Amino acid sequence: MELTNEARVARGDGPREIRGKELTVKFRFPVVAVLAVALGAVSFPPLRGRVEAEDTPAKPATARTAFERLKKNAGDWVLPDDPSKVAFSWKVVSGGSVAVETLFPGGDHEMITVYFMDGEDLVCTHYCAMKNQPHLKAEGPFDGSTIKFRFASGTNVNPEKDRYMGDLELTLGDDTIKSVWGSFSGKERQGSKEFQLKRKK
Repeated sequence: MELTNEARVARGDGPREIRGKELTVKFRFPVVAVLAVALGAVSFPPLRGRVEAEDTPAKPATARTAFERLKKNAGDWVLPDDPSKVAFSWKVVSGGSVAVETLFPGGDHEMITVYFMDGEDLVCTHYCAMKNQPHLKAEGPFDGSTIKFRFASGTNVNPEKDRYMGDLELTLGDDTIKSVWGSFSGKERQGSKEFQLKRKK
């Protein structure tokens, strides 16, 4: 008696293509279920790109980033004891390449300090009421808020004997500036003048 295909499949010796179809019908859903359970039990690591982004340290501040921070001072600044009068004023000129600070605008002792990049160095020239023009260079490291300048050269000044402004330290906040100017006579630092400024509202 010849067995039908269904009987031969049940016995295990049916045609390959029929067995394959039968196996597919019988095992498709159980296999999917097992895979789902197995995958759910596996703990996958976070995406590599996200880990690398979180682990990447912030770039250190440089003279150029310090200059970009200086340019944010654009506007008028007042002293706390006289908030109605502008004491310092900043503006950015020359296509964004220069920041100009005016001290005591409109007064008898009005002076300007011009900040700019010289290559990779942040420098400034102070046009002083003492009728000389000290040229100062910012010294690292830069922390993003404090910038220290030291005398590098100048015009109309002999740093061996003349009086001049020989250093400057700026501490920059969101709406505050602390400006400390150091006065020299020759090589000797004679003292300093500090200005605590607030942005004019």
